[in-house]
Parts: sequence; structure tokens; C-alpha cells
Amino acid sequence: MRRSILAALLGAQAAAGAAAPGKASLEFLRLDIGPRQVGMGQAGVALGGDPYAAAYNPALLASLRSRELAVSHVEWLPGIRYQDYLYAHPTRAGSFGARLQRLDYGEIAAYDAVGARSGQVTASDLLAGFGYARRFFDPGVSLGASAKLARESLAGVAAQAWAFDLGASWTPRAGPLPPGTTCGLAARNVGPSVRFDHGSAPLPLDVAVGASAPLFEDSLSLALDLHLPGLRAPRANAGAEYRVAETVTLRAGVEVPQAEGPGLRAGIGFRLRAVRVDYAFSPMGALGHTHHMGLSIPFGGASEAAHQRGLALLRQGQYDDAILKFNEALTLDPRNVEANRMLRRAYELLRRHQEPDKP
Repeated sequence: MRRSILAALLGAQAAAGAAAPGKASLEFLRLDIGPRQVGMGQAGVALGGDPYAAAYNPALLASLRSRELAVSHVEWLPGIRYQDYLYAHPTRAGSFGARLQRLDYGEIAAYDAVGARSGQVTASDLLAGFGYARRFFDPGVSLGASAKLARESLAGVAAQAWAFDLGASWTPRAGPLPPGTTCGLAARNVGPSVRFDHGSAPLPLDVAVGASAPLFEDSLSLALDLHLPGLRAPRANAGAEYRVAETVTLRAGVEVPQAEGPGLRAGIGFRLRAVRVDYAFSPMGALGHTHHMGLSIPFGGASEAAHQRGLALLRQGQYDDAILKFNEALTLDPRNVEANRMLRRAYELLRRHQEPDKP
């Protein structure tokens, strides 16, 4: 029963021929995929640093320092699950990304026009997409776009359409905001209405703004999103992550309003050398719980290793050694914008540390 309810919530309209009046089509395009973002209340419009970020704001592809592969698996209710495969490839000409998603509902109870059960049907959703982002105008400004081909099928009837995401991000280089603060703007699922056998329905458009800020030498990060989804009420997402050790990060967040459940989210992340393993938990009231699991593998080589070592030294207060490591990362890869930012941060912290105490 719960599986049938969830399938209806996601909008398997193909069997009926069109979405109901006032309803969007291809609702699975709203799904959140990043375990880090989900653990932080699904706030991701300005939260860069991994391939999942591009699904929330394509401009955040430009925040990646190295090639990276990410795989996520979501266990929803028994028999309902979906997987995402994402790849990001930064180059001198900009950052490119690719994504593949499949959602499988398993077998769903079918009912005829008078409500009598008529056996089982299968349903699935598929998405394939690619994106591009680049820094423009100023080193702190990025623009991005992605195209997605989405296909939804139920009981042998299918519908598909192209959807587009557009985004921008800005990381101020100076000013009163904490260093590393990022602001984001994204419009997701832009495109024409989807045609079905007996009509059409709009895509699940979502326009959002967000901000994120690292605090206390990057040991704490905060994120906040405000969404204006088409045909739905506005919502807010907020979350935080706290690094309790060099290899462990705790996350928590909230979404309001939440259609099912309290809207709370929680997660944890582990870093094993350069590899990241993430998990997030979402209670959904009567529908049960969802479990998000993800694995991210960067291919940054020596520059990324030096950058990560510099971050560790910075958090330990060893500013001189951190400066050396960030310089090493920039020598190996002069395009490593994040290493350049952290180098300036290390110099700033060193200067503060060396200033004599004022009476």
C-alpha cells in the first residue's frame, strides 16, 4: 500500500494519459540525490564541492577542483529504490558533468476504473543528462547549465521530455561575509509541457536561491535555501555540518513545510584519504524512512592530496605548514582556485595569530 502511495506522489501519470489539473508531470525530477545535501536538510543551491552539487545548481560544477566520480543509492520503501551516477570533469575551458539516474518502483498493485484490483504492473523512471559550468567575469562568479532527458513508464505506457537547469553562483572575495561564503541561484526543470496520450502537463519547475558559509576555519558549514516550486507552496531548507575529526563529519537539517513527516534530516560523512562515504536519513511519517548512501572518488592526483593536507594543517593551527602545502598544490595545478582561496585564508589566520594582543 505504501509503495502505491509513493508512486502516486511521484506522479506516475503515464497510465492515465496526463497529469491531473494543477499537477506537474515527471515528478521524479524533484528527487534529491546528494547524501551530503540531504543530511543538511536538502539545502544545496549554494553548497559546492562534490558532483551531487550540480543537480541542485549546475553552476556549482565549477567549484570542483579535480575529476570526480560519485555514486549514490537510495532505499525508499521496500521495493522502491533509485541510483545516481555522476561524473565531473574540470578543464581549462570549464567544467563538464554527466549524470544517469534510474528509479525502480518494483511491482505496483493495479486497479481498474471502478477501484477493483486488477493485478500487478511495473513502473520505472530514467534520467540521463549532461552539464557545463565556467567562471565568468570575476573569479568568484560561475554560470552553469545542464540538459536532462527524462523518461517515465508505467504498465507499458511511457512519456519523456527534455528538461533544463540554469544556475549561477557567487563567492565574494572580500567584504563583511565570512571567507568562502557562496550565494546561489538556480532554475531547475525548465522546459515545455510534457505531452501524453490524452493531454499535457508542465514540468515540475523549481526556482531557488541559497547561501552557504564555512565558519571556524571550515570546521562548521551552514546552508540555507528558499524554493519557489511551480504548482507547489514555497519551502525553506536549512542545515549544518560539523567536522568532529579529520575523517568524520556530522550533519543535520530541516525542510519546512514538509508534506510527510517532521521534515528533519540527519547524516554523517567519512573521509578515507581522498574517498568520501556519506549517509543521510529522512523520516517520512506514514510512508516510512528513506536512506541515502553515497560514494565519491576524486582523481585529483598530487595537487588534490597537497590541498587536503593543507586543510588538515590549517584546522590544526599549523598555518606555516598549511601555507607550504597550499603553495605546493598551486604549483602542481595553478588552476586550483580552492587552494588559492585557502592560501589567502591561511595567510590571514597567520597574520592574526602573530599580531600582539592589544591592551
